[in-house]
This record gives sequence, structure tokens and C-alpha cells, in this order.
Amino acid sequence: MMNVYIYNVFSFPIPSQKGFGTGNGSTKIDFVMKIKTILFSLIFFSSMASFSQEFKGGFLLGPTATQVTGDKLAGYKKLGFNAGLFTEFVFDDQKSVRAEMYYIQKGSRKNPSEVDYNKYVMSLHYVEVPFLFQYRFYRSFSAQGGLSFAYLFKSLEKDQNGELNMNGRKPFRDFDFSANIGLLYSITENWKVGGRMSYSFIHIREKPDFQIGLAYHDRRQYNDVAQISFYYAF
Repeated sequence: MMNVYIYNVFSFPIPSQKGFGTGNGSTKIDFVMKIKTILFSLIFFSSMASFSQEFKGGFLLGPTATQVTGDKLAGYKKLGFNAGLFTEFVFDDQKSVRAEMYYIQKGSRKNPSEVDYNKYVMSLHYVEVPFLFQYRFYRSFSAQGGLSFAYLFKSLEKDQNGELNMNGRKPFRDFDFSANIGLLYSITENWKVGGRMSYSFIHIREKPDFQIGLAYHDRRQYNDVAQISFYYAF
């Protein structure tokens, strides 16, 4: 009989230093959110293990290109990576459910140019857990779709002069909730590669206090992510 082990990715304490997390919620609320996350994950994994015919697991690694809606910029110019683990519950030759847990870098970036020397970098560091339904529609190709939640454990904004003054800027939310859609290709029995797009359906930060807005922050903000992952199943 197969045993499924559940690891609590949110077991570390919530940081309180400047630039870490958000600090905009009470410890009690954060604790309740963690408990709900653990219970939901436990129920989900137990249900999938009961109904699936096969269980797979492995590692994932790949690059990311991200932007943030609401920062007065455009383009997937913030490059990063994602790395972690995945599990897959196979129901038949076409249908399966995938759960992942990985570290991912999000944010936005403005590079200086010959006519504009201003520079801006928003770095957001998350631990993310997506739940995806997969449907193999043609040979080695499968479509993916689902939801994900992520915990922000570090954030930083800086320009050409260094770290930005947070006066008037709203803090980032501790959690990000996103919708995901993607495509997965099976290279071999053990190796796969996938491309995915995700977008926050709940804002990651409120609009600033000042009505005129601030540099790179004039309204509610949302993560917009394009990522590629290489999967190895053991």
C-alpha cells in the first residue's frame, strides 16, 4: 500500500523585518490560514490517492519571466527561476491531477537605456503550491489548468538609488492566489517539459495612499507569470 506524506511548506515563522512578508495581518489570522491550508492539502492528497490508479513524483526546475500589472511598466522583463517537487495522480490514459510545491521568483523590472537612466526592480520570492487538472489530447501533449496559492516570504523594491522608500506605498499581501493554464509535453517516460501562464485573481497589493500615485505604483497590482519547467519523475 502506498503511503502519501504531506509536508507543511508554511511551517516556518512569518518574518517581521522590513522588506520581508507584509506585516499587514495579525499572527492569529496567519495561523488560521496556515491550518486551513494544511487541512485542505491533506484532504486533497488523500482523495486523489484513493481514486487514482497510479502515483508519480519527482523534481522540477526551470526559468520564469514575469511582470506586474499596476506598476506603470509592460513586458515580461523580470527573469528568475522555479525549483521544487511535484506529485501526479494518474486516473487513466488521458486524465490526471498534478500537485506541485516550489520556490518561484516573481516581480517586475525596468532596465536603464540611453535616453532613460532610471532603473527599477521589484523582487518577490514565493513558495507556491498549484493544483492542476491534466488532459492528454494528442499523443504526448497534455493541457493543464487549475489554481495555485503562494506564500510571500521576501520582497524588495529598488531603483538606481537603492532600496525604495515605502512612504505611501502599500505592503504586499502575504498570499497570492492565481489561475493557471499550460501545456505539457512528455519527452520520455521520465522526462517532461511544460510551459505555463498564471495570473493573480486577487491583488497582491492595494493602490497607494496618494491619489496621484507613486513611481511604479499607481493602482492595485497583480502578478503575471510565464514559466517553463523541466520535470523528472522517479
